[in-house]
Amino acid sequence: EGFTAEPGGPNPQQQEAARFENEIRSPVEASEIALRVAMARKPQTGAVHFDIHVDPAGVLIQPDGDRYRAELDVLAALYSETSLTTSPATRVNLTLTKAQLEQAASAGISVPLDVPVTDQVQKLRVIVLDPKLQALGSVTIPTK
Repeated sequence: EGFTAEPGGPNPQQQEAARFENEIRSPVEASEIALRVAMARKPQTGAVHFDIHVDPAGVLIQPDGDRYRAELDVLAALYSETSLTTSPATRVNLTLTKAQLEQAASAGISVPLDVPVTDQVQKLRVIVLDPKLQALGSVTIPTK
């Protein structure tokens, strides 16, 4: 006889953008995904290299034949006294063998990220999002 149309929910891209934006502005770290981050300056390029190790226990890893697949979105927020800028969110599609997955259980899933950084940046926040779980992890590192 009839139906009632419910408004659709936010699309996944809007949800991800909102999750990133909330975490960028949050005073505390997100802890749904455990992260370890090492940072090294690349003087010749003015960039900072991040070696991000993601705890596989906090992300969705799906079997695919004899491999395992996961997706992660990675973003860096750069904070100075007067401004806030972000790198573009980068989608990392991972394909791991059983041996790589076992190694990741102890060492973490390695995700590299290079971000251009000026001398005005006082701290950086690395944010990792699992788009399927909508889980976040972040680490803030002072640069001065």
